[in-house]
Amino acid sequence: YFEEYLSASFPFGSYKQVFLMPEMTISSVSLGASMCIFSSQVLFDEKVIDQ
Repeated sequence: YFEEYLSASFPFGSYKQVFLMPEMTISSVSLGASMCIFSSQVLFDEKVIDQ
């Protein structure tokens, strides 16, 4: 969809998103060429989860 919308192809063969426990990450987001590492806190913050 985005390749057609932007009229440009994605420069990498794949793209990965990895979610790790907050204790295992240095920052909430780390970007790389074809992979991003996120803290699982960006999925659902404690403030929005009903307990």
